[in-house]
Amino acid sequence: MSEESDEIMPKPCKHCPFKRGVQMFGSVRRAEEFAYMADNRYTWFHCHKTGIVDEDGEGDYIPTENSLECAGLVSMKVHSGTIRCPEGFTPSTDAYSDSQEMVDAYLDWLGEDEEEDEDEWVD
Repeated sequence: MSEESDEIMPKPCKHCPFKRGVQMFGSVRRAEEFAYMADNRYTWFHCHKTGIVDEDGEGDYIPTENSLECAGLVSMKVHSGTIRCPEGFTPSTDAYSDSQEMVDAYLDWLGEDEEEDEDEWVD
């Protein structure tokens, strides 16, 4: 990703997995996989609203040339000090401050002994 804000969604979407209060995953383990993306300056995540659904696979979103980076993840990376704030981007206060806050939220929601399938998304 470049340092340009025009390649980033302006704010986290309603179902952004990096936004406080959004419970997208049925397991702490799956939430950890997403949360730890914020700790790696080289890991990026396209907003699902700017991709297309892979009808042949498992319904995953595929980025296109017009896809934008997830504002929630970029905000988390800025809040935690993983990256400098891209020029023209305003980090969202709705995003978690770091990966530990996100994991702790899932531990509170699901408990440490999660029973649900690790790949299950919560609606």
